[in-house]
Amino acid sequence: MADRYVIGLTGNIATGKSLVLQRLRQHGAFCLDADKLVHECMRKGQPAYEEIWRRFGDETARPDGEIDRATLARIVFADPEALRELEAILHPRVVAQVEVRLAASDAPVAVVEAIKLLEASLASRCQAVWVTTSSTELQLERLMLSRGLSREAALLRLRAQPSLELKVIRADVLLENDGSRGQLEEQIDLEWRDVEAQLAPGQGSVLAEAALVDGIWQTSEESVTALAEPFGAGSWRLSISRPSRAPRLWRPLLATLERKARGEGRTRLTLRAPARTGYRQFLLGMGYAESEDGGREPGEAAFSRDL
Repeated sequence: MADRYVIGLTGNIATGKSLVLQRLRQHGAFCLDADKLVHECMRKGQPAYEEIWRRFGDETARPDGEIDRATLARIVFADPEALRELEAILHPRVVAQVEVRLAASDAPVAVVEAIKLLEASLASRCQAVWVTTSSTELQLERLMLSRGLSREAALLRLRAQPSLELKVIRADVLLENDGSRGQLEEQIDLEWRDVEAQLAPGQGSVLAEAALVDGIWQTSEESVTALAEPFGAGSWRLSISRPSRAPRLWRPLLATLERKARGEGRTRLTLRAPARTGYRQFLLGMGYAESEDGGREPGEAAFSRDL
């Protein structure tokens, strides 16, 4: 379907991807869960099965001949090279399955959920990237509660994940999952209204270039506006009217601030932003370091970067 809008949904383990996928399915989107496709590709008789068996041996085989995914997970999460080898076997087959299933559907909106969406090149098949995020402590709590893992085992899973900051900086829509399920669903529903209006990122919206208005740098996309207000030489306070769009609108805003600072001969840029998980991860991913600079407003975090 040529005019289909495809959302790529990603985020690290225990950040809420499955909840987002479920909600988008309720809204009528055609949803593909790459993790389930991985399981299908690993079944006995499928091409990946023989390659996995040859690489990892009888240790990963159950009595019925199927692959013991729990055993395989313990092996690869403890060995980065083994994990890369497993992904090299599975990723091309999952991408092929995604393409086949998308081609077979005539739904106007489709969602591809994959923890390795960016790493497996699936993002190139999507018009927008949605990223779920949450604090590390909440990820650990969820893993221990939902999967019965010890804290040490949960930490091992988290450390085997790709950098969450590097996913957050690629987000067109960032969904913070540090609160209740209802709060997460409210964020999803708000974004879905834009999808229905064909004004979502990568759909029909227009992202304006950064412009200086009355001493304040700003950029906007439809009804969302991002601002950078000066509070000192080479220092800016960031804000945005919709938190989920911070990465998308702050990327061009930061590029403008950095270019302006270099043009003025400055070697350092200082920022203030609300102290939210997603904002912090975005700025860290963009190369800023969190600092303990004084003069912050309550609920703010400070960041700086050498230019």
